[in-house]
Amino acid sequence: MMGQGRLAGSGFANRKLLLDSGLKSTAYMYHYLISFLRLSTLSICIVLLLPQAVLAQETDDSKIIYDLEKERQNAITAGEEKILNNILDESYYGITASGKVVNKFDQLELYKSTNSFITFTAEDVSVNAFESTAIVTGTLVGKTKSGATIGKTRYIYIYLKKDGKWKIVIGQETVVIKE
Repeated sequence: MMGQGRLAGSGFANRKLLLDSGLKSTAYMYHYLISFLRLSTLSICIVLLLPQAVLAQETDDSKIIYDLEKERQNAITAGEEKILNNILDESYYGITASGKVVNKFDQLELYKSTNSFITFTAEDVSVNAFESTAIVTGTLVGKTKSGATIGKTRYIYIYLKKDGKWKIVIGQETVVIKE
């Protein structure tokens, strides 16, 4: 009977052995399936909820950046160097609307030289915040106290979050010419 492929021993014992091992492997498979489903459910929850947490953080950061832009705009008009100094990073590198390359010190000097009879407002401000970087674009409009527009510049600023604080590290401005 060896040539017929039967296992040694009685047929009943072999069937019982196969049945017992089958039940054990089914129990193990069931256990692993339940564990897999729990892990999969947890993974799905993390995948679905994590972007919401990141989005909430980005939304909070975007609001902070918008507020900093308003503060910067008001500080330029009021000549508040301390605020402007705090917003610009020590490594600031910028290009003015006239094409001049400036560092933080140079930019602060430019802010000081602003005519007190001119007010600045930002228009079309857009903030794209990421984990530790934000890109801000907008148009800075210079107006006389009577409200006449005397010039516009489009700008882009790169903010970097360092030690929990947002600072401008790069700036570039372009004069808007009337068509």
